[in-house]
Formats: sequence, structure tokens, C-alpha cells
Amino acid sequence: MKHLKLFSLLISMFLFFGCSEYISIIEANKTLNISGLSKGKNHLAYYITIKVKKDITFKSITLNGTEIKESLYLKDLSTGLSSTKINEILSKGNYLFGFRKFDLTDSNKKETIMLSYKIDGKLFNQKKEVVLKKPKTNK
Repeated sequence: MKHLKLFSLLISMFLFFGCSEYISIIEANKTLNISGLSKGKNHLAYYITIKVKKDITFKSITLNGTEIKESLYLKDLSTGLSSTKINEILSKGNYLFGFRKFDLTDSNKKETIMLSYKIDGKLFNQKKEVVLKKPKTNK
């Protein structure tokens, strides 16, 4: 019985840590952008940088349990190309997801981003806490 528990623990650890070796969320940041135009809108800009080590099928990005669909874009960091039409299949490489949120009431609140993807038909999720970055100011 003791060996069965140890074996189960090892299998669980392999499955849990095995998927994270294929993709990693390098950073998840948000920045408060104040518009300098009188009719401009202030917004929070979110940036999620990921490293994909094996081809994955992208499913969704959620912020505190709410799926992000509006203003979501993907930038391939190796080519510099970006698009709002996101391919489901992401090949090996580094990518940046970005989106804007115009509701500033939660700007200082702790937020968690979750990336959902499939590898070989199995669904995986990775979470990371979003860090608020101070905007750069010109002096």
C-alpha cells in the first residue's frame, strides 16, 4: 500500500509539472495609462509574456474568472508581428498577449490571469498573479 501511494504521488507530480515544462508564463503585468487628450479614455493595459516549448492549442485567457475576448491581441516576439485574430495553434517561441480594460475601479486590486491551452488533446491551465507596474514619467 505504501508503494502504491508513492507511485501515485510520483505520477501526479509528473502530470502537474510535466505540462509546465512545455509552456511558462514569464510575466503578467498591468499598467495604468492616463490619456493626455481631453476626450481620451484612461485604461489599464495588460501584458502577458509566455514561452512555448512545444506546439500548443490556445483556448482562452481569463482575468479573475472572466474570459477576455474584447481587445485581445497576440504578438509573436520573434517576428514582431501582432494580430487580433489569434490562431489556435501556437508553435515554439515567445509570445505576448495584450488587452485593455477601461474600468479602473479595480486598478489596485490583486488580480490573477489564467491561460488555458491543450497539449495532445488534454486541457491545461496556468495561473499567475498580475503585477501593477508604475507608468514611466518624463522629467
